[in-house]
Amino acid sequence: MGQMISVIVPVYNCKEYLAKCIESILNQTYPQIQLVLVDDGSSDGSGEICDLYAEQDARLLVRHQKNGGVSRARNAGLEAAAGEWILFVDADDYVEPTYCQSLLDAVKQCDADIVVARPFSQAQPELLHYEATQIEQLKQACLAYDEAKFDYNIDAPWGKLFRRSLIEKHNIRFPESLSRSEDAHFCATVYEHAASIGCLNRFGYVHVEREGSLCHRFAPNAPEMLERILDENRRWVQKYHPGEADYEKALWYRALPGIDECEKTCFLHEANLDSRWIRMKKYDSFIRNGLVGYAIRQLRSEDILKPQYRIRLQIYKLHLGWLFLWMKMLR
Repeated sequence: MGQMISVIVPVYNCKEYLAKCIESILNQTYPQIQLVLVDDGSSDGSGEICDLYAEQDARLLVRHQKNGGVSRARNAGLEAAAGEWILFVDADDYVEPTYCQSLLDAVKQCDADIVVARPFSQAQPELLHYEATQIEQLKQACLAYDEAKFDYNIDAPWGKLFRRSLIEKHNIRFPESLSRSEDAHFCATVYEHAASIGCLNRFGYVHVEREGSLCHRFAPNAPEMLERILDENRRWVQKYHPGEADYEKALWYRALPGIDECEKTCFLHEANLDSRWIRMKKYDSFIRNGLVGYAIRQLRSEDILKPQYRIRLQIYKLHLGWLFLWMKMLR
């Protein structure tokens, strides 16, 4: 009998996508699967769909809970998981039939604690080990939310196979205080403790970007959330890499894509009813104060590779953020 893979799916109001997701997991060529569906207080009938499938297949385990966010749902899934390996799948995504088998084959071939699947690249071998320097880059890219370091996803839990004993040994969980970057925090922590990480040059995971997904919604608390993200990341660096310059740089770099996110989901979002003057005033205060302001003061333009972020940083250091936002509002 092979090793069991526990597939954890957080479920929240995704009725139109859920059946395809569940069936893609149940129809895997690798049969030793435990499917853990965590219904996070859905109100659209998604929970009932979970129960219906559980009645038909003994490999399903359903947990219902009050709505508490994706981190709490994934953590509940980790508590219920019984397999030697952990896979995360989002309820609006689906996987190809050989997804589990190919990932499990990969971890066995390279004796890894984690395998990261990437979209196929002809220039890359089928399977490779990350060297120590690459693992450091993985962790720093997760902290920085720097998508330029890798041309594939390294900071979301989906698309990766994790050794469950590693997660349990170090009691690694998703930070429930965050509604953004909780996945990057989790991945960075698992990478930190992994003895070996492999990369499979075959994906098999289909990620669906919904219009109503978190990155498109109006989030008036986005500036406050960025402060929390920076605070969580600061504590992470203090715990694992205190005083290391590359990690400090990655920590404060996170403010730049974070500010960009805050513009899209808060300051420039069509649902924001504040006047332009009020938004400019709030934005200026946001980038001058707290950990965001501290990050801007710590960062150096010569360390920023993305030209648009380098220009942003120079504008912020000149205290012209309000003008920057005003120009974007005029577009």
